[in-house]
Order: sequence, then structure tokens, then C-alpha cells
Amino acid sequence: MVHGAMVVPPGSGINPFAGRTIVIEMSAMILDSLHLMGVFARVAETRSFTRAAARLGITPSAASKAIARLEDKLGVRLIVRTTRHVRLTEEGELLLETCRRVLAEMESTEAQLSRRVGEVSGRLRLHSTLGFGRCVVVPLLTEFARKWPTLAIDMDLSERDVDLQQEPFDVSIRFGQLPDSTLVARPLGCMRFVTVASPAYLQRRGTPAEPDDLARHDCLGYFQPRTLRYRDWEYSGAHTQHTPSAHLNFNNAQALLEAAIDGVGIVYVPRIMAWDALHDGRLQPLLEPWATEGWPVSLVYAERRYQSTRVRTLVDFLLERIPADLRWRGDSGEVAEAGAKGGRAGLQSP
Repeated sequence: MVHGAMVVPPGSGINPFAGRTIVIEMSAMILDSLHLMGVFARVAETRSFTRAAARLGITPSAASKAIARLEDKLGVRLIVRTTRHVRLTEEGELLLETCRRVLAEMESTEAQLSRRVGEVSGRLRLHSTLGFGRCVVVPLLTEFARKWPTLAIDMDLSERDVDLQQEPFDVSIRFGQLPDSTLVARPLGCMRFVTVASPAYLQRRGTPAEPDDLARHDCLGYFQPRTLRYRDWEYSGAHTQHTPSAHLNFNNAQALLEAAIDGVGIVYVPRIMAWDALHDGRLQPLLEPWATEGWPVSLVYAERRYQSTRVRTLVDFLLERIPADLRWRGDSGEVAEAGAKGGRAGLQSP
């Protein structure tokens, strides 16, 4: 006889596995309910089956069927669907509050278990602008990926603004002053800009002595498709702004940089992107006495009571590594000195 075990006599008609079967069935029911609640909460928060499905990694049809199953299960209508909008019923609003509490507790449990195990796994989705991402983030991500091989990382490099509330991204790198929102913003440092041109262009057109002189030069602009405007060039003192006006403009900083190296005109780009070309003399820095502190750079992610281990690990890693890199390549005096040395060498070449 085994202590603590139930002995079932042969022929008693009792199924010794009945209790285990009931537990398994109950566990499956609980997991199914949690899944349905998760789909409902995402649809309710985004007010869209399409956006909710994208964030959950399922099809809009699957999201719609999950909501229908949940409504049948509860016997109430939760969502009013129209061709253009999704609206919660009174019962839906009540359920949403409950779902948030339950899912938050589940997320907390998952985070605590992940911390205990010490494993960083799953999938991370990160967004950055193309230029900053290529120069700063991608080299660090390769190191991060080697350190955490169980983690899958999807990185979007584009010039658009992503909506962390309605798109399937965990973290985004933003520039400039951020509006008040429910998002968490962690400062990384400042991204300074530099006005640059090639030695060949400056030999041909002359060197601007102050920002007002830019009006007589070919200044290639950063084109912003959403506003149909060009990004202003910002300077300190009385010369606060210059709006570029040239026959060739791009919505990509790397393209501007390459055009400047080819001698097409003057550009205004992040120092960190121009560093190599300044250091080897392909470009020269201009108007340094009027340089500003630049734009604040922030790491932004959705607010969570208990953030997942993978997101927290990535955020901590980038916070530790990026500011030092920005200081190294962003120091005004260091760039000016490198540009002056390289520029003299470049002017002497044919």
C-alpha cells in the first residue's frame, strides 16, 4: 500500500483516471477562456478587429470568431460591429475591466516565472528610423542577439511613426519632444546635427560663414511626405532656423549624406551618421559656432504594470549602451577637430 494513494478494487466500476481527466478538461477550459478574454481585450482597446488581429498574430476572421464564441459562452452581446466602427456594449465595458485585471495578473505571474527561470525568450518587435537604426541600433542588436539566442527579434527600419498602442511593436526609438501619453519614455541622450558639405562643393561655391549665407547655397532638404514640408535646420543665437530649398531632396538621411559626399550640396544630418565621412575628410563641418544641443532621443514602450522580461532586458541593454555611443560620436569639438584635419587633407586632393 502506498500512503496517500487511493486503492481501487478490481471490478468496482470506478475509473482511477476520472479525476485527472476532469482536471485536464478544467485546465483546457480555463486556458480557452483566457485566450478569448485576451482577444476581446485587444479588440476593445484598439476598436478594430484588423489591428487587434495584427497585434495578436492571428487573422481578423479568427478574432471575430473568438468574440462570437465568448458572447455565446456568456450569453450577452459584448461588441456592436458596424462597417466602420467597433463599439462596446455596457456588458462589454464591464467585462473589459475584469479582463484587464485578470490579464494583468497573468502577465505578472509570467514575468515572475520568467525572472525565476532567468530565460529571455519569445519574440521582440522594435522600430527605429533607418539612419539611426543602421548606425547605432543594428550593431548593438547583433551583440544582443548573440547574448540571448532563444530570443527572436524583428526590427522595422523606416521613417514613419509607429503607433505602439495599435501596432505589434514592443519598443520604438523616438526623436524630439514627446506628447503626453500612456507610453513610457526613457531618455537615451541627445542626437546632435551637423551641417556638412564636401571639399569639392566648398571649393566650387565657397564656405558659408554664418547661417544666413545658406540662402545662397544648394541646401538639400529632408522631405517629410506626411506634411509635404522640409525639415528645418536649427541654429542657436539670432539665426534660429533655415528652411532648405534645393532641386534635390530626400526623406532619408543616408541618401542626403551620400549626395553631399558626391558634391551636390550642403546637408543637415545627425552627427553620428556623418562621423566616418568627417573623420576621413570626405565631408567638412560647417557653422559649428551655431550648433544646437540637438534632439532628445527616447526609448518608448507601452506602459505595463509588469513588463515582460524580454522587453525589460532589451530596454536595459539599450539604455546602458546607446548613450555612451552618442557621446563618443556626438561631441562637437571632437567632430570639428576630425573634420578640420580630414578637410585639409581633402582639399589637397585632386
